[in-house]
Amino acid sequence: MRWVVVIFASRESPQVLNETIIAAEVAARGIASIEVLINGNAVLAEELKTRLVRLEKECFAQSQIRVWSIPVGDKSNAWNQYVHQIWSGEDLIFFVDGYVTLFPDAIQMLGDTVAADERALGGSGMPSVGRSAAKTRQALSSESGLHGNFCCIKGGTLRRMVEKQINLPIGLYRMDSLLGAMLCYDLDPGSNIWEDYRIVVNPKASWRTPSKRWWRAGDVSDYLKRVFRQAKGDLEKRAYRDLLAFRRLKAESMPPTACELVLEWAARCPSDFKSATVCRPLSWIAMEKIRNTEIFPITGLIPKLIFGNHQLHKTGSNLTFVSGDPA
Repeated sequence: MRWVVVIFASRESPQVLNETIIAAEVAARGIASIEVLINGNAVLAEELKTRLVRLEKECFAQSQIRVWSIPVGDKSNAWNQYVHQIWSGEDLIFFVDGYVTLFPDAIQMLGDTVAADERALGGSGMPSVGRSAAKTRQALSSESGLHGNFCCIKGGTLRRMVEKQINLPIGLYRMDSLLGAMLCYDLDPGSNIWEDYRIVVNPKASWRTPSKRWWRAGDVSDYLKRVFRQAKGDLEKRAYRDLLAFRRLKAESMPPTACELVLEWAARCPSDFKSATVCRPLSWIAMEKIRNTEIFPITGLIPKLIFGNHQLHKTGSNLTFVSGDPA
């Protein structure tokens, strides 16, 4: 079986991303290649390229690694581009955030668990450190689901997503919970019931993230931005729950952007929207921002291969991409 680790990065510092890649390389050594997708941060992409060129023979001799620079700073867009444009048909695809340091055995443990379960479409690890780790572990243990920091999807499932032309709405914050819902419905709520067994969780497959310091202005700013994004994410979750769980529409029927997803739901379900926002100032602010966001299709953007020597070998069904020259 062929495995690949996909790292999504955007706002991380070069030092944090470098630590993520080194940890992923250690965990993937001999069993998986690595793809790094840096979205919306050309400076970080070039700094990483320079570092990898210098350290390639010393640190990454045991694994294949490629780095892609994507113009738009949006994780959902980066995920869509990976699935429909970059994915090379591997049997198991691991997804890791750019600030996550995997434990050395995390990939092997999660991969073996998912590969051994014929009914599973994907799987997730569990956090072991952090303020919300205990609560998250309890939720994953009782309800299953995907954790966006470290999860995986089987290649057969990804292939079906490509065939069905399933894309995540651009600008989505609740990306991992939407993907988890899609998997639990086997990509088609109209034909299948929700089944938790389609996602398996390995509590021992874990990671750590950088510690936050409340006296650092940057960490406080990041926290406040995250609180606002969570308010927006709550609206998104209600909107796609209506589409999948109540209206039982196919996953490929998702609007192209998260803004359109929320606006359509608010127009269709005004009472639900009112109950979601009443006495919740952040939700009102988030909705006003959604209403004032210019909605436009993201097309014609080229993910450029800036490190690695493997050419992109396919063209997606709905967008056209070409690789950049290998470093």
